[in-house]
Amino acid sequence: MRNTPYYWLVLLGEKEYHILPILFVPSQSHVDNILETIYKNKLIDFEVKRVMFSDSFEAVKRVTERYLN
Repeated sequence: MRNTPYYWLVLLGEKEYHILPILFVPSQSHVDNILETIYKNKLIDFEVKRVMFSDSFEAVKRVTERYLN
């Protein structure tokens, strides 16, 4: 991983996605807690099918473009 001040957590649904900037490398329990908070507070209106983590926004853009096409 690059030495960047933030990372990207991408929540991929069936046809939608949401990109979250985060300040730390998430563990599985962090991701579980983030998803629990999102669902509990109804912050997104789709079911997350896959989760991606990266320090490169260009990689995030490529994945979301491929995923949705």
